[in-house]
Amino acid sequence: MTPDAPRILLVDSYDSFTHNLAALCRQSIPNCQIRIIRNDELAIEELRPHLKSFSAIVVGPGPGSPDNPTDIGVVKDIWHLEDGHLLPIFGVCLGLQSLGIEFGANLRRLGTVKHGLISRIHHTGSDIFEGVGEANAVRYHSLHVTIPASGQIEELAWAEDEENGRVVMGLKHTSKPFWAVQYHPESVRTEGGGCEVLRNFWTLASKWAQVHRPSSTDPQTSPDIGVAWPHVPSPHDLPLPSRTLNNTVLSTKVHLPQLTSTKISEYFGASKESSNFVLLDSAASPGRYSIVGHVLPNTLQVTYYAGDDYLTLSRGEEKTTETLGSIDIWKWLSNYMQARHIHHHGSSIPFWGGFIGYLSYEIGKKKQHPDVNLVFIERSVVSLIPRDEEWLVKSKTVLTRRSSKQRYISRIRQAKEHLYAGDSYELCLTARTRISIPSNPSPLPPNIVENLRKTNPAPHSAYLRLHPTTLMSSSPERFLSFSRPPNPMCQLRPIKGTVRKGPGITRAVAEQLLAGSPKEVAENLMIVDLIRHDLHGFCGVEEYETVWQLVSVIEGKHEKGSAKHDDYDLGWNVLKSSLPPGSMTGAPKKRSTAEREVYSGVFGYWDVGGGGDWSVTIRPDTEEWAIGAGGAITALSDPEAEWDEMVLKLQSVLKSFGIAQPMSA
Repeated sequence: MTPDAPRILLVDSYDSFTHNLAALCRQSIPNCQIRIIRNDELAIEELRPHLKSFSAIVVGPGPGSPDNPTDIGVVKDIWHLEDGHLLPIFGVCLGLQSLGIEFGANLRRLGTVKHGLISRIHHTGSDIFEGVGEANAVRYHSLHVTIPASGQIEELAWAEDEENGRVVMGLKHTSKPFWAVQYHPESVRTEGGGCEVLRNFWTLASKWAQVHRPSSTDPQTSPDIGVAWPHVPSPHDLPLPSRTLNNTVLSTKVHLPQLTSTKISEYFGASKESSNFVLLDSAASPGRYSIVGHVLPNTLQVTYYAGDDYLTLSRGEEKTTETLGSIDIWKWLSNYMQARHIHHHGSSIPFWGGFIGYLSYEIGKKKQHPDVNLVFIERSVVSLIPRDEEWLVKSKTVLTRRSSKQRYISRIRQAKEHLYAGDSYELCLTARTRISIPSNPSPLPPNIVENLRKTNPAPHSAYLRLHPTTLMSSSPERFLSFSRPPNPMCQLRPIKGTVRKGPGITRAVAEQLLAGSPKEVAENLMIVDLIRHDLHGFCGVEEYETVWQLVSVIEGKHEKGSAKHDDYDLGWNVLKSSLPPGSMTGAPKKRSTAEREVYSGVFGYWDVGGGGDWSVTIRPDTEEWAIGAGGAITALSDPEAEWDEMVLKLQSVLKSFGIAQPMSA
């Protein structure tokens, strides 16, 4: 980096779109170098000495209110820097609100919240909007500012809301180099007010600096602060274990239509409840393969509870513990796989052997179920769908305990109040239903598995019996897949939007219902922007979407010229950085995350060739059995409709237990 390369300090207020804003800065400000700090990382006294090494500051968005010191942190003080430390500043969303109230604006709640909604942005055509034509931008805010007729700040842009009237969308300070926008220029659906506005900001900032800071910015004036972006944690912090050169994969393709996955599962011990068993099943399109792992008595099982400094290694009855030391569980698993990496095999079979299991939604508390529960599979059968076999279904008696309608709707209203207050953009609410099955006679688990496949076929399903946990999941959502090196591709496929299938509900009707619903589109857009944030920093990002179930597809490969992981580790590191799944947390993640254990985590595989496929644990059953179902809550959510959607998702799973009656209030 030359001394004249622009250095941008990006202040993150714990938002889940920050990396998207960083990517927009890199796109708009040539050759810029970015460092990110959290708004509570340094007090203004600690930050001030470092500012000479930066060209400008970008104050990012975030949850909460600009008049709450806990939410805004050091940002409040940045606007009041003395002339000797003054820098050009660009604010986004919370950043605009903070700029406004520090210089005389009033903070108000919107009558109608705008989360994930697109508005036409009217502007003066001056300053950061010079040369910007029509602008349609994505908004994520429930608070806004009103500015006095005369004062130190001036309106540059606004929206004309049918419900809220005129709402400020752009500001500048009349004498200091401060500009800000209320909308999100970094959103995937913002058009006309993104790069153009950032480029204009940089032009204005450069002109200001020529007069007020004529000397070049010198990154050596003080130690670096924050984190460089794109930041890719080095996989070489510790020496990798030596790779065994004679690792090989043996595979055979056979055509045996009479050998169904049911029979394969029986051969591999599906009915033997005392032993471990793993099945990753594609019971519906677009899934293509089912994988049955052969779990032998000496097969390695790895379990780990978050917060522990050790993991447990089991081979049958033999258990040992291994201390993690200075590495985390992710690095331990990566080292284990690196030693067994197979570079070339030539087979298109998706699974060559490797880890199969689940990773939980949360970390940090002792729980009944491990947070990491994986077995290392060396023998497996991979079969193509379709399958037409049937399983024996026995009658059973079950007892259920489930959330009441009144309590669920009350929780929806509580969630919406948090949204109105600006605490989050979207929250994911879950109701837990528990089912007890008499132990005598004990039904064979495969009966329930097959019922689930019939009543709620899904492209990403699983039956994982990894003691002490048994997991069944019927998931329509792939979380993350990554192809084998070289040049691996990472793909995430978040789903938002649910329409019940039935008479008259064709694909065209479903498209119209989903794509025409502001709520469903807003839900989907928020999660797409969140996942782009997760993927940025590891990969260049591309997005496209379809509207059957509002499935969005986000793909990424290594960016040219960016710091690069070992290709073998790319997908694993993206998985680490992306959990828990954004479609199950809401946004921003830090404010929106709640405890769910195994539910809402991921299950799948990482194979020895470097490929992997992980799906969201939706509608799972575990041990007792505990079933989670719910949906995303936005400011546009109707409590009755959200209850109906939750029941719709739950009923198809309950039918697999022989519970067909409608759920009462």
